[in-house]
Amino acid sequence: MTWRSMLVLSGSSSSVTTDIMMLSLTQGIASPDIINVDKLTKEEFIKFIEHAKSELILLDFEYFSSQDRFGDDITKFIRDHIKAYLPYLILFYPIIDEKKAMLLSADNFLPTPIDTRMFNMVVRRSRKEKINILTVEDNLTLQLILNKSLEKKGYEVKGLNSALKAQDYLKKEIPDAIISDIQMDGCDGFEFCEWLKKDPHLSRIPVLLVSSLTDAKSIKKAFESGATDYVTKPYDMNEIHQKLSYYIARNGSQREKILVVEDTRMGLELIRRPLEAERFIVITAKNGKEGIERAINELPDVITTDYNMPEMDGWDFCRALKSDDRTSNIPVIMITGKNSDLDKKIGRTLKINDYLTKPFEASNLLSTINFTLMEKMAEKEKQARELLSHELGVGREIQKGLLPDFSPDFGKKLALRAGWIPAKDLAGDFFDYLDGHLESKNMFTVVIADVSGKGLPSALIAVAAQACLRTIYRDNNSPLFMIERLNDLLYESTTDEMFLTCFITTIDFNNKKLSYCSGGHNGMLLFKKSSDELIDLDATGLPCGMMEDHLFEMHEVNIEAGDKLILYTDGVDEARNGSNFYGRDRFLDFIKSNASKMTCNELHEAIETDIYSFTKSYPQSDDITLIVVDL
Repeated sequence: MTWRSMLVLSGSSSSVTTDIMMLSLTQGIASPDIINVDKLTKEEFIKFIEHAKSELILLDFEYFSSQDRFGDDITKFIRDHIKAYLPYLILFYPIIDEKKAMLLSADNFLPTPIDTRMFNMVVRRSRKEKINILTVEDNLTLQLILNKSLEKKGYEVKGLNSALKAQDYLKKEIPDAIISDIQMDGCDGFEFCEWLKKDPHLSRIPVLLVSSLTDAKSIKKAFESGATDYVTKPYDMNEIHQKLSYYIARNGSQREKILVVEDTRMGLELIRRPLEAERFIVITAKNGKEGIERAINELPDVITTDYNMPEMDGWDFCRALKSDDRTSNIPVIMITGKNSDLDKKIGRTLKINDYLTKPFEASNLLSTINFTLMEKMAEKEKQARELLSHELGVGREIQKGLLPDFSPDFGKKLALRAGWIPAKDLAGDFFDYLDGHLESKNMFTVVIADVSGKGLPSALIAVAAQACLRTIYRDNNSPLFMIERLNDLLYESTTDEMFLTCFITTIDFNNKKLSYCSGGHNGMLLFKKSSDELIDLDATGLPCGMMEDHLFEMHEVNIEAGDKLILYTDGVDEARNGSNFYGRDRFLDFIKSNASKMTCNELHEAIETDIYSFTKSYPQSDDITLIVVDL
């Protein structure tokens, strides 16, 4: 995504607009529109916004907050009359107003005076470009493993081997997150975090400290130094990815809604202040009954509750929450002085997610909240994966059901055995046999095809192509006509990067001939029993869907009783065991050694067994389709 236009809304007294104009040029946004809102009434301003065409908007929060004409609730005004009409909103404001500004419904925030690094980072995030991660690790092997794993997840990674080098880098660039070791020469991870905290722009960056130090003192020191989270070595990359996803998504934007149920003003402030400082939206209730009402109406992301409260204590409050379908899945953290084994057993019975014992430190409160939210996020992702897995499984069964019988009975006409093994839930391979002319003309057509790519897009094209071929076959069973018509249909209806290799052959039993066309699907085989010869059924032709009105060629070859036709997709010869491939040479040698003494069923099973004995337990990387026909 590239922003072509930027709108800056400010008052005439703003000193920031010139900086924004200059910096926007470095991001390829020419001549941003700077609107002096002083000259507009509230009604004129609203009408202007409704018709604005800009893709990115920067709004002077300090100025708007000082203008009575926009109403008492500036948050509501910005949400209803600005954010509702423009796609991406960034507020700029003095650093001292950060906590207040963070409570507004903006997509990101830009502290003033404007820092070039921060401007570039905020605009980069607005464009949804690759997320930048800085890794600081003096063990080069560990850093290489870490960086490769992050890059596979789509991150842009900068790796440095010392905190001192990282400090120099951060004077020029601001990444979206930092992963740092602790035990390093010159400047350790604790000192590095403390240095980051001193810069108001860098202090917003999520920092994961990773270390083999597992003692409570080191972990406490990490959070006191300013680390966002702590991961012990040897670390699980899934844990790293989960934490990065959680913190990056919440950095620079409004965070989750927390309901705090607390009956004392002092207790409420001890919880509210650190949460709002971390940009959480905090709503409150002074007792259990009020807490139930607010939970139902607001549906917060997490609830913290005291135990000792008037009218309804913490246990009764939790029991009421969990018995109501509207609130039963909201995580609850009990903040109490009660921490006995009996209390914890009662809490588990009531499905309380965590405990925080009084007195507590703000860092413990925040880590408990973050951990609870990460667990909630992980559970949602797990449920989404399970649902997707179920739906893909259903899709696989539907796709399999559209294929013909793997071992059909054609009587004495011919014998055939097919196999179809998707690498994932859905396949881009398909095969079909079209026997509409078998009785009347003693002719039989076989199709095998492989769509580029994998997964759902390939499977959809495979299903559509199979249906198209069945329809085309009714009009004309010539392999040449079928492949040319399929090519034109795919060219009209698919994107440039999607194509399909296809081999179509018609067996004419009366004339003992095999006619075939290839759309980039070469290397199909005919075993001649009389001479023990293996013939390549090659034919020129581009993959279907690549070029409109492409001219394909049809070829013919004589056949006789006892010959075998072997059709396959590249998942066969590209089956792997580590860096080694099964390979076409091994495949050909196996067929030559066994085709004359085996039926199609036996040869098919033997080939599959040989592939599996080669790959062993190595994961399948491509769909495998194999058809053996006794002619």
